[in-house]
Order: sequence, then C-alpha cells, then structure tokens
Amino acid sequence: MTIRFDMQLADTLACVKHYLKSDKGARKAMLWYRVLVPLIWAILLIPDVAQGRMNVAIVVVGVVTSAVWWFAAPALYLRLVLRQAKKAYGKPENEKLFGNVEMTLDESEVRVKKSDREAVSLWSNISKAAKNADYIFLHLSNVSMIAIPRRDLSEQEWRDVEEIVKKQVPDFQVAEN
Repeated sequence: MTIRFDMQLADTLACVKHYLKSDKGARKAMLWYRVLVPLIWAILLIPDVAQGRMNVAIVVVGVVTSAVWWFAAPALYLRLVLRQAKKAYGKPENEKLFGNVEMTLDESEVRVKKSDREAVSLWSNISKAAKNADYIFLHLSNVSMIAIPRRDLSEQEWRDVEEIVKKQVPDFQVAEN
C-alpha cells in the first residue's frame, strides 16, 4: 500500500510530544527537571536546619517555589523542547525533512521517499507503534519516529494503514492526544 502526505512542522511537534509522553528516558529526564528546583532549595536549607537557624521567610519561599515548580515544570519543559524543534524547522539543512512524502507499506518493510531521499526500514526494526486521533507513530528507534498524519488520508486509507501496522508491529498502542 502506498500513501502520500505532506510532512509539516505540526507533525514534527506531534512526534516530539508523543516521544516525551511515551519514552522512558524522556520521562526520566522530565522527572529530573521537576526535582531540580526542590532539590536545590533542600540543599540550600540543610545547613541552616542542621544548625537550628531556620529563617521562616526563606523556608516559605523555598516551599512555595518548589511546589509551583513541581506543577509548572512539565508545561515549561514541553514548551522548551517544542521551541527547540521549531528553531530546527527553520534551518536550511532541515528543509528536506518536510514536504511531500510517499510511504509504501508492504509485507516486509516501510519505504519512505522524500524528494531526493529514500529510507527503508524492515518491520522487524520498528520497535513499537502508537496511534491517537490524528496520527499513527512508527518508532524507528529510541530517538527516531515518523508520524503519519490522518489529515492527508482518506478514512479507508487510515483504516488500512492502521490494520497493516497492527499486523506488523506487535507493540501497537493507543496513545493520548
């Protein structure tokens, strides 16, 4: 089966969001990002607490800052990573990553053609796949994936692609949007 779609910045950003939610290493990095500010405050306060000199105002500022950071950090982290992806989108060396894509899904492999480039991946090399309402994500490696956008496919093509992927990739998940 051959499908055609237009790879856009929104597709790259969807891949980034999906990666941050689904990858164990990315979730671990997010946890460290969340823990960093409370940990720094704890380290700063330990000497005073150990010596019995606790400044209540500093403790309150530390606790409030840590609590706000704990809840705000995921959104800030996502915004930081998406900003980096948007910067990469505008670089001339990345122009070939976007635009018209022709993807062929057959019994043994996935073939992706873009302008003057072609990439082939065996189904056995695709570690997992996931879908949400707007995309099917094929995880080509721990840090590489392709998003197949629903917007450029007919309903029948979308169902056919989903069935092929389900058949070929044992770890097929339904992801959050």
